[in-house]
Amino acid sequence: MLHIVPVRHIKIILSGLFLLGFSPLSVLFFLDLEFLIQTGMLAFILITSSILFCVFAILTGIYLVHYRNPYTKEWKNKLGFFE
Repeated sequence: MLHIVPVRHIKIILSGLFLLGFSPLSVLFFLDLEFLIQTGMLAFILITSSILFCVFAILTGIYLVHYRNPYTKEWKNKLGFFE
């Protein structure tokens, strides 16, 4: 039987992804691209947003693995994490 993660957890995860995605995009949209390239900030913005996205993905995975929920318990059993 297919179970999903509760909606409140999905809202938190999606809002975090939105903030991580919107922060560098807002800088890229509202500042001149040539200015960002000349000052070297473009690479810094892209690298920082990529690292933050990876950290967020890892923390979300850890949270879902350790969350005591029957849905995630089934996922852990399917993936081989038996308790």
